[in-house]
Amino acid sequence: MHKPAPAGFFMHARQESANATFHKIAHYDKGKKELTVLHTTELVPIAITVGLSFLSGVGVFLMGIREERIKGGFLDFFTEVSIAITAGLMAYYIGRHQQFDESIIYFSVLLSSNNGNEVIHIAKRLNSEAIGKVLTQLFSKGGK
Repeated sequence: MHKPAPAGFFMHARQESANATFHKIAHYDKGKKELTVLHTTELVPIAITVGLSFLSGVGVFLMGIREERIKGGFLDFFTEVSIAITAGLMAYYIGRHQQFDESIIYFSVLLSSNNGNEVIHIAKRLNSEAIGKVLTQLFSKGGK
């Protein structure tokens, strides 16, 4: 019979597959007698992406203050960093989907997060156009 791990026990296992490396992080809570497991394929690259995007967002924020484009309050800082992280993650997932080299993906992350407002605006426009096409096709076929 398997003996439960002591309270606060952390386990990290790594499994290689054809497409990705899977990480399994587990924590055993003795009080609740349950094991919580987190499965992820890209923990470190996502952390790098968020870190690069955060730094880029801080840079955009500071440049905005310097150019007197923004006031420099907490809300402005949070907005710039949030937009940068969102744009950076979009670039990361698109790059992974297209199976680009890791250096090209991180370059795209920096470029996208530095131009976060434009990237988000383009994504919104493309999304709206795609939804419009689907609705047009749906209604032109009479809902069939």
